[in-house]
Amino acid sequence: MEGVFRNLTRLNDLYMSNNQLTGLHPDVFANCTMLMVVDISNNRITSLAPQLFSARHTAMRTLNALNNRLSIFLPSWNLPALVELYMQNNNIANMSLHELSSSATLQVLGVGNNDLNSTGFLV
Repeated sequence: MEGVFRNLTRLNDLYMSNNQLTGLHPDVFANCTMLMVVDISNNRITSLAPQLFSARHTAMRTLNALNNRLSIFLPSWNLPALVELYMQNNNIANMSLHELSSSATLQVLGVGNNDLNSTGFLV
């Protein structure tokens, strides 16, 4: 999937839900800097690479990754416009809140039905 979206530089919304995806190449969205919505829900994705989104993705408002097989969520993405982040129904045991705290626009954070406990939140 590495270069599949390379020429879609004006792509705003991408819906890839309900497939059999097990992962995403770290550079798959590199040229899609206009992305506002990414829906990768209902797949079999086990991890999201730190390079998946960069500081160039300034329009990203919604990331929906619910119903996958993610076990850890330690994003190092700088998504200043992120409003909605859906991570429900995964296997997340560890989640870093430090990176999320830099997103002043975040209004919805869905992390229900995971394996989190009080030690799973890393600050």
